[in-house]
Amino acid sequence: ENKKSEDIRLVGVKISNLRKIDNSQKTLTQFF
Repeated sequence: ENKKSEDIRLVGVKISNLRKIDNSQKTLTQFF
């Protein structure tokens, strides 16, 4: 049970990191 909630949290962290990367790439393309 505890392991499952940990996995869900890790997935959430990965998704938020991907969104941060996606946003930074979008801001980079606006400069070029």
